[in-house]
Amino acid sequence: MAVGCKRCGNCCVTAEITLDPTLTPEEAFFALKRTGGSMIWRDNLGNLKLLIGRCPHLSKDGFSCLIYNERPGVCREYPKTPGVAVPGCRYYDEVE
Repeated sequence: MAVGCKRCGNCCVTAEITLDPTLTPEEAFFALKRTGGSMIWRDNLGNLKLLIGRCPHLSKDGFSCLIYNERPGVCREYPKTPGVAVPGCRYYDEVE
């Protein structure tokens, strides 16, 4: 059961995003540069993946977004963003 954001910040520190598989190499490179990503690869199912490390727009204390009002759609829609996996995200922790 979803219980809401725990404000752990994991979504701004490490995220794995599934990209459109039809992207050209140039478009994938642009996505990598635009997000500050560290790696692009195809998984064993052929999905194009982008690994993003610490977001360059995350405040030094790690608890606020410096561009919150202009943040990208992937951030606005998270955790309901299709194709985004965040290791350690506590949004879907179950109520005990």
